[in-house]
Amino acid sequence: MIKTHLLFKDFIDFVKSPGTYINVPIAPKEKFKNVVSYFLAIACLSGLLLGSIVILIDKLNLFKPLVFKVDLSYAVWLLVGVVFAPLVEEGIFRGFLPKIEVKRTSKWPYYISSLLFGLVHITNYEWDNSMIPFMAIITLPQIFLGLLFGYIRMIYGFWYAVLLHALYNAVLINISFLLDMV
Repeated sequence: MIKTHLLFKDFIDFVKSPGTYINVPIAPKEKFKNVVSYFLAIACLSGLLLGSIVILIDKLNLFKPLVFKVDLSYAVWLLVGVVFAPLVEEGIFRGFLPKIEVKRTSKWPYYISSLLFGLVHITNYEWDNSMIPFMAIITLPQIFLGLLFGYIRMIYGFWYAVLLHALYNAVLINISFLLDMV
């Protein structure tokens, strides 16, 4: 049985001090279970909650997202969001991060890549001055996810970060398309 509260504590400990974290070897089967648990416990509850706030703000017409305004079919959005985007974004934002074994590593690349990941997603929205007060709300889910994906990349490996990113995007795309049907 996976103890989700221990996974969450491990993630928080890592975020506090990624440069001094010591990784304990994990079997591939356990890695997969842990990554799925992170998705269910952390990404869904925290990331999607914050993402839902952004979608709610959009529904109240406070600002306009550009991402789903492009007229593509559902299948194309899934292909782009679940296959292409996770591979490209993980490669760009976390591909250079080291997989932690027992050595010390600098914490700044981890923090900077998470912040840049969040900030680059501001381009998903139509920009005007009315958005400035909401900038923290808009980027917070992606910064949080950048921290989570970076943690997964450095502890579990690149492909596990891609998997978690793809799962998250799949849920978010499905929620967006369901809301557009309402």
